[in-house]
Amino acid sequence: MVEASPRTPAEWADALAQAITGTSHDGVKSVETYAQWGGSSRPGGVRIVCVDGIEIFGSLLDSSQ
Repeated sequence: MVEASPRTPAEWADALAQAITGTSHDGVKSVETYAQWGGSSRPGGVRIVCVDGIEIFGSLLDSSQ
């Protein structure tokens, strides 16, 4: 559950990471925002690592700019 309405890509990434982590899916090994991971200069995005080694990346863009 997201406590407040996210406004920036980084806030959306945090909310998305919390939502994915909250599902406790057996196939998900870890979920990190790009800020936590340090692997991207993007202000918002998530990296999902699955137990089978597949990595999923999602960048969140600010469409108001």
